[in-house]
Amino acid sequence: MLALLCGLGVGLARGGTLGALARIDVSRPWLLAAAVLVLAIGRLVPALHSPAWIAAAVVTALFASANNRLPGLGLLVTGLISNAAVITANGGQMPVSRWGADHAGVPISDILTSAFHTPAGDGTVLRLLSDIIPLPLPWTPAVVSVGDVAIAAALGLFGTLAPVRAWRTLQARRHARAVQSPAQGNLGDGSPDGFGDADEDDGLDGPAGHLPSVRTGTMTARRSRTEGDS
Repeated sequence: MLALLCGLGVGLARGGTLGALARIDVSRPWLLAAAVLVLAIGRLVPALHSPAWIAAAVVTALFASANNRLPGLGLLVTGLISNAAVITANGGQMPVSRWGADHAGVPISDILTSAFHTPAGDGTVLRLLSDIIPLPLPWTPAVVSVGDVAIAAALGLFGTLAPVRAWRTLQARRHARAVQSPAQGNLGDGSPDGFGDADEDDGLDGPAGHLPSVRTGTMTARRSRTEGDS
C-alpha cells in the first residue's frame, strides 16, 4: 500500500487526477477483489496459505488478461507467481534468510513462532525467490522476497502512470468531441464548451451529427419554391 500511495503522489504531481482515475473502465473488477479476498483467507487460515497464493496468482492473471492496457499488471502477476511458487515448494511457508533478518533487525524468534515463515536452511527450495532482501524500516523492519518487490513495483507503477494516462485520455476525448460536433455545440443543450461529459453518448451517428436532416429540410424548401415558380 505504501508503494501505491507513493506512486499516486508522483502521478498527481505529474498532472493526473483522481477524478480521471476513477473513470477508467476496468473489466471484471471482481476478479481483483477475489484475489485480495483469497489472500486474506490465507492469512487467517495458515493451512490455506499456499493454496491462497496459487489461487490469487491465477485469478490475477485472468484479471490482467482482461485489462492488459492497465500499467503494472504484468509485474503484479509475476510477483504473485513467484511467491506462490516458493511458498508451495517449501510446505506452505515462506523461508526467511537469517542474514536478511539480522540486517533488517527482525528477531529470529519472530520467524520461528510465525505460522507463515520459516528460517531458510540447506533444504530450502527456490531460495533466491524467498525472503532474502532486508528492509530495515524504523517502524516495521522486514525481509522481503523478489516477488514482494515486483508486487510493490507494480502498485507504484500503476499509481504513477494510470492517473496521468486517464487524464490525457479524458482531455483527448473532450477535444475530439469539440472538433467533431460543432453543430451540437451551437444548437445543443446550451453548454458553454459545446460538449458534455467525455464518456456520455452525444447521440451522433457520424461526423456530421444532425446536419443531414438540416440539409434535407433545406433541399425540400428549395424544391417547393421551384415548383411554385413553375
